[in-house]
Amino acid sequence: MVAAEHREQYSDLISELRTLLIEHFAATEWGRLLVHVKETPQGFLVSSIDVEEIVGDESLVERVFQASGFTDALVPLGKLVEAFSALSDADLEITEGGTFVRKEEDETFAFLPGLVRAPSPSFDRARDEVEQWRFEALSTLRAKHNFTGYETMRVDLEQGNVEFRSKNELVLRLPSVLVGTFSREPRTFAWGGKNPSLPGVARSESAKLVDELLDRTVWELSTPYFATDRDTARALSAYVAKLSGCSALLELSREDGDAYFAVRD
Repeated sequence: MVAAEHREQYSDLISELRTLLIEHFAATEWGRLLVHVKETPQGFLVSSIDVEEIVGDESLVERVFQASGFTDALVPLGKLVEAFSALSDADLEITEGGTFVRKEEDETFAFLPGLVRAPSPSFDRARDEVEQWRFEALSTLRAKHNFTGYETMRVDLEQGNVEFRSKNELVLRLPSVLVGTFSREPRTFAWGGKNPSLPGVARSESAKLVDELLDRTVWELSTPYFATDRDTARALSAYVAKLSGCSALLELSREDGDAYFAVRD
């Protein structure tokens, strides 16, 4: 998210980016460009580029990226990644790059901090339906248990419970399993089953939830952690919760990130 005072600067950078991508990176032929950078004494330099979602002439993309003088365009591209990252409060030492997304409907571009791969088609197609399920399931859970007046939500990872408390007294306890976590600073999502800092029983239950899903075309399921945005992290957790037959998805937010719990009620 770009702060209000930086939006004019962001808009100017987008204009500069559009010219660079169209003139030197065949931007009309793809949907997403992942730019990897590395820190050097001269600053952050582009180390490699991944092109995803080819929507046009793939051979043209190959010719442009192999053309003489192509490497000269990497210098301003790296500077743009650095500038966009700064405006987004993203630490390049952690994110190791940025992603440029082409919006096909109006031929404009956007920047995502980190190396954000295109969502799996199966997940992407189901996303709107999953988001609708998440809202409706949470409303149903609230109506069933009437826990709108609680003050705090706590998690017992060892016992697999989410507890709602008011004035430090237990109001409601629901069986749950951790799906995954989103870390704000590196902007990454990690599956609970792959998190070595969690108790063994919590990792086991989380891994089981994901491993039992029949659709294995979703690359996210087999990737321990990856760069993404907060909304996608939450939607992916809801996707898993829904397909696993859980009743709802709960979100526990803290300053450094969020944790998502599938409720087995």
